[in-house]
Amino acid sequence: MNNVKFPEIRNYLAERGVSFVTDIQEEGKGTAIANTFFLEVDNKNYLIDPAYGKKRLKQIRNNLPFNEYDLLVTHSHLDHSANSGLIAAKNSRIIFHPLVAERINNLQRNYTEIIPAMVNTFGVKGLFGRTKMLSPSMIKLMQLIQKSTPSLFNLILNVIS
Repeated sequence: MNNVKFPEIRNYLAERGVSFVTDIQEEGKGTAIANTFFLEVDNKNYLIDPAYGKKRLKQIRNNLPFNEYDLLVTHSHLDHSANSGLIAAKNSRIIFHPLVAERINNLQRNYTEIIPAMVNTFGVKGLFGRTKMLSPSMIKLMQLIQKSTPSLFNLILNVIS
């Protein structure tokens, strides 16, 4: 699968029973490429990586082809796991690898807590640089505000969320 373009990947996965619930919206934007998939195996349905955010949650709900399913979360990053508790159906199991299950502490969080948690994990530059949510000059400004006025910094994070 080296040098395979996105439509070819989609076809490759579809031939193996994996379909997209959400799709790439903007190349190079971290939150836009955290795709969510669904899979049907032996008459069981699985939702894979429910990502994070209200927009993503709405996309999943609008495109989910089944009502009963379990969730598979590939790893503990919030951009793959944060909507797990919100999108789970009444009888859904949320399945994590045993080595990361105890690291998932965001299942009951609301959306405004996720960005601050991600900043706490990755740092200002790590999160906003990786996702390209802020320009390099805005990242420097946010780092300055974080050091000089933590309460203002926390307020800004909640607004961004």
